[in-house]
Amino acid sequence: MLNKLFNYFSYYKWWKNLDKFILSLIITLFLIGLFFSLVSTSLIASDKLDTNNYFFFL
Repeated sequence: MLNKLFNYFSYYKWWKNLDKFILSLIITLFLIGLFFSLVSTSLIASDKLDTNNYFFFL
């Protein structure tokens, strides 16, 4: 029980000291990049090679 409580407080301290703005910015940029990569690559590849839209992404 004491170990579980110690783990909770250590995670709480880590979360409290984390810069949430930079973390959210990194996650947002990653998701935007993933979205644009999926959209652009699948359309160009399917038009040129007559394959499935998500062939290269999968």
